[in-house]
Amino acid sequence: MQKQISKYLTVLRTLRTIDAEFPLSYFMILLEVALQEGCSLVDLKNETGMPMPTLSRIVGALSDKRQKNAMSYDLLRQELHKSDPRRKALYLTAKGKHLVQKISGIIAQ
Repeated sequence: MQKQISKYLTVLRTLRTIDAEFPLSYFMILLEVALQEGCSLVDLKNETGMPMPTLSRIVGALSDKRQKNAMSYDLLRQELHKSDPRRKALYLTAKGKHLVQKISGIIAQ
């Protein structure tokens, strides 16, 4: 059990390299997108049960589209959905992929 706890702590420390107070809800959304790249906010709402305004705020923070000069993490990118141009599809950026791979490596050890 100590080895597992150590892994969890290493994951949390890795997240702190991005931001000392990186919210776990942001990490959850990042992993959801990693599992199903191309998903929409509606897909995330259905998967997580989070309210749409909360998801919009989180996705904005994780992408480069954050407003009011707030910090954006550039871990996600938004593109127009191929089948419905009113929706946006979510994908990991290179930085997001690197972070998810790094965390996957920690867990796999």
